[in-house]
Amino acid sequence: AMAGYDPDEAPGELLTQLLEDKEQLGKSALEEVATEARHATGEALHPIRELGRSRKPKTGGFRVSMPGLDKSLLDQVDGDRPWQRGSKLARLVRNEWGFGNKPIKNKPLADLLDTKPAIFTDGATVGTQMPFGLRADGNAACHIYFDRPGTTTRRFAASRLIGDHLYFDCQERLLPATHAKTSRQKFQRAFAQEFLCPIDALLEKIQTSLPD
Repeated sequence: AMAGYDPDEAPGELLTQLLEDKEQLGKSALEEVATEARHATGEALHPIRELGRSRKPKTGGFRVSMPGLDKSLLDQVDGDRPWQRGSKLARLVRNEWGFGNKPIKNKPLADLLDTKPAIFTDGATVGTQMPFGLRADGNAACHIYFDRPGTTTRRFAASRLIGDHLYFDCQERLLPATHAKTSRQKFQRAFAQEFLCPIDALLEKIQTSLPD
């Protein structure tokens, strides 16, 4: 249904492939991709599937080590809305990882991912509809792929994937950062915004304050 088909109308080949992908990539991650790609779900998953067969990142991809977090902190993440939970988690991890209340620049962000700052300035991309991560060799090791060049875009995408890794099912291999207006996407974006540049630091920079 998320791929845009009525019951019993989806092509048999697609259903067979999706069942295999569910085992290899993860059920909720697959649903996220299908929500965005709709009838093109098969085409959207093809390059992800191919890249997932490689033990090393291909062109446009980078091997990183995703940061971990004590589960007791995750238990503190609350809020009725996904963006509330995303912002809350970002504030918690900034404090836990010693970032304080200042914007995070390229070098500290790269260090957090155990990689080089060139990850954000490299122009290579992959032919996918979205940036995404593929867990490899355990929960921490991950291959992340960018769909667009541009430092700001890549920093934001990488931060979305960090939030996704921390909060969502760590047993699933695929970390999707789609453009679909899902709860998961809203959580990721709120996390990335607050993580990279907290609202307090932004207000300080422009020398203003919120109205009473």
